[in-house]
Amino acid sequence: MKKLLAVTSSIATDAEWQEMAATLPFASTQRYNDIMDCLHPQPHGRAPLSAAQRAAQFMPFAALSGYEALVRRTAQEQLDAVTQADTPVDGIEQGWVPA
Repeated sequence: MKKLLAVTSSIATDAEWQEMAATLPFASTQRYNDIMDCLHPQPHGRAPLSAAQRAAQFMPFAALSGYEALVRRTAQEQLDAVTQADTPVDGIEQGWVPA
């Protein structure tokens, strides 16, 4: 089996891949075995955030005030345009379309 190496943009065999991976930084985690199973430290003096509170910090448009209203208004304008386009026009049979 061959694997694509992003570093050299070439194809390598499994043996070549294993040899190269052993030379990469952090290929061995032996230096960190003593801390690998430790619990993550919790902040003192404040309660941990819930999953929803943590997610809210990373919402890409949360800082844009009025963004939701703008999206709703744009969607309504598009819906109105489609509805108007689907409405029959009087006089179309005579070959004219009102401006």
